[in-house]
Amino acid sequence: SGAGWRRVRVELGDVCVRLAAGARLRLEIAGHHFPAHARNPQTGADPLTATELRPARRRIDPERSALVLPVLAEPRCLPPDRLLEVIAQ
Repeated sequence: SGAGWRRVRVELGDVCVRLAAGARLRLEIAGHHFPAHARNPQTGADPLTATELRPARRRIDPERSALVLPVLAEPRCLPPDRLLEVIAQ
């Protein structure tokens, strides 16, 4: 970790889906989970009454980052058309 950087490990709940050959996955990093949780105005103000919002920045170093996905021989999965959205809680 360099100046201004910190190491974060995020473990997600079990998710399983069978993908077709050549399919792509996208990992989305967000600093919010609205509307499940109140927005963070990034000002220190109460999230429920804040009127000023500031942007939050997330920087990921692609050289030192990894997404580790196990591949199972015989998974019991939902087909891709049944798995619409997965939200880690």
